[in-house]
Amino acid sequence: MHNWKNLLKLLASVTAVQLIGFILLPFFSRLYTKADYGILGMLMSVVGLLTPLASARYDQAIQVAKKGHRLRLLRILALSINISLTSVLIILCLLAPRWLQGTSYEVAIPYLFIIPLTVFFSGLYSVLAAGANAQGAYGNIGLASLIQGYINNGLKLICGWANMGAWGFAVAFNSGLAVACSFLGWKQHRDWFNGITRRRLALVAKHYKGFPIYTTWMITTAMLISNILAMLLPNYYHTEDIGIITMLYMISRRPVQVYSEATGRIYARRLVEVRESGHSFLQDMNKVFLRLLTLSLLGAILTPWIAEPLVSLILGSNWSSLGHIIPWIIPFLLMESLNYIFCFIPDVIKKQKEYAWIQITRLCCEVLFITQLSPHLDFNTFIRSYFIFAAVEYGLIFLWFYTQIRKYELATNETKV
Repeated sequence: MHNWKNLLKLLASVTAVQLIGFILLPFFSRLYTKADYGILGMLMSVVGLLTPLASARYDQAIQVAKKGHRLRLLRILALSINISLTSVLIILCLLAPRWLQGTSYEVAIPYLFIIPLTVFFSGLYSVLAAGANAQGAYGNIGLASLIQGYINNGLKLICGWANMGAWGFAVAFNSGLAVACSFLGWKQHRDWFNGITRRRLALVAKHYKGFPIYTTWMITTAMLISNILAMLLPNYYHTEDIGIITMLYMISRRPVQVYSEATGRIYARRLVEVRESGHSFLQDMNKVFLRLLTLSLLGAILTPWIAEPLVSLILGSNWSSLGHIIPWIIPFLLMESLNYIFCFIPDVIKKQKEYAWIQITRLCCEVLFITQLSPHLDFNTFIRSYFIFAAVEYGLIFLWFYTQIRKYELATNETKV
């Protein structure tokens, strides 16, 4: 019950932020162009890759560290790494224009400094949120999420009216993060630097070295898979096409990820309870699959009829081509949501190494698919093919989850007998 209450606190804040974002979506789609969204997609793909590295995954160690001095040391250590990475990124942004000149990424040159700015505030927020999580302050995390979301959406409107383009997204997003970080930092203000020395920082870094050693490359692979499309497509298609993908992910993929990840936390706990009681977890997997499959079939039936007129009504006629793509993303969203919900299974049954190799193989397949097909297909044909391909990939991984949990339960039952 305690876990459900915590989940509801977080989901309530997420829902409130998502709701205001959807309400303002008709304004955003008219205040910002497809090219603005395309540049945003290119930059955020790099930010998404670098943000987990901003604290070298020591933010994850914060969540399992004991309260008190060790937590404070990890917080300062993660913040120091964040500042160092941001400094390196600023230097790279000063040098990058000469490398990007004349390439497909030339359009992003005026906006390069969005990357270190966003990486810094995103990394800082993850560290402070991890500290709040370690203290059980879920209400503070939810409130910080609300603060960030409402400031972000409000300033996005103002910056759009000011015709700030992609910089408008960055100013709005990072202003919201800055205020949210200030709130979380104020709530954790006690003894920030008390007893902090280089020697103690080195000791705590060594003690929790498993987080950067064993999880950094895994999260890097996962983030590459999530962002590889926006990273590679500028070589083959127009910035406006990347903008269509960015908008599509914002209105469909991101909400699915948020709710699936939250649901996955509950089912992770459910698996532990089922395992302790000696019952089967496969029934839970079957129920989730059938429920999501029913919703997906309903969506597959309705979207071809309503997607295009609904997109034109809400987003404007400039985005009407998005309506032709939406029906093709439904199988992908079904399989991705199942993977987000059950991705804890390899950790529970000690199959992390096998799962890591599956992810690396998938990344290679994604790169080959994009680089080999993009030069030969128009954008609409390619993106439809890609979503079917990605859905099949996710489907095979979910099937692997299913077979592994089945083998695990059979082995557990034999051991009991």
